[in-house]
Amino acid sequence: MDKINFKGIEMYNFKIFAFLFSAIILLSGCANKQPNVPMEKTFWSQKEERIGIGMNRAPTPGYYKVGAQGLLDMAINSAVTSELGEAVKSWNSPDIAMLANEIKEDLEDKGYHNVSIISQSLKHDDFKPFDGYKEGYSDIDLSPLKSRYNIDKLVLLTIGSSGISRSYYGFIPTSDPAVFVNYGGSVIDLDDNRYIYFKHGVSHQAIEGEWDQPPEFSNLKAAYNSAVEKALNQLALPYRVSENALSQSESLSLQ
Repeated sequence: MDKINFKGIEMYNFKIFAFLFSAIILLSGCANKQPNVPMEKTFWSQKEERIGIGMNRAPTPGYYKVGAQGLLDMAINSAVTSELGEAVKSWNSPDIAMLANEIKEDLEDKGYHNVSIISQSLKHDDFKPFDGYKEGYSDIDLSPLKSRYNIDKLVLLTIGSSGISRSYYGFIPTSDPAVFVNYGGSVIDLDDNRYIYFKHGVSHQAIEGEWDQPPEFSNLKAAYNSAVEKALNQLALPYRVSENALSQSESLSLQ
């Protein structure tokens, strides 16, 4: 019987779950693979604009198993990894609400006097598709938010799927668990749904020490918390750097 090339399978599965997670649908844009858009310099000169900060409700962290698995394999994997799966679900989701308040303060420090936070969670399915969609524009029509919340531009903070991922060949794991957090940030002109700024990405963090530490899995949890912090810092970056340094900083962060 030929030996299974686990190294090749591991690399193949890694490419699969890297693609799946980087292509996650956030609130807008990522479903159509919208490329990143550096912040327009005009944003900083229009201090009279009314800015609303919106966010989604971050989903509960999960354990994502990817790779070549049959139905029986998936059943076996779920049973074997149930303790780890339950531990991951107990981890705290990224606190976007706190971040929204911090960004509000950052914008006010930069001279914006009309900044508000939209407390209601924004959901992709709550909006109609945007008929004028093309690259550089939101794929859903966010313009109703202009009159609803008396704002001109929307700063949108989004967390997608997060937790840990692991590749399998059947019921055999071919990699250690890896932590990840999908995130997306944008600024949208509500007159025409155009992106003034857009960035989406996946935050990762290496696990220090042994990962298999039931029941708490403390090293995995610590790595996840670090990945969350990285994601939140990326979402806050455009509003925290000085306006003069913004272009260079954004250029580096969008690469």
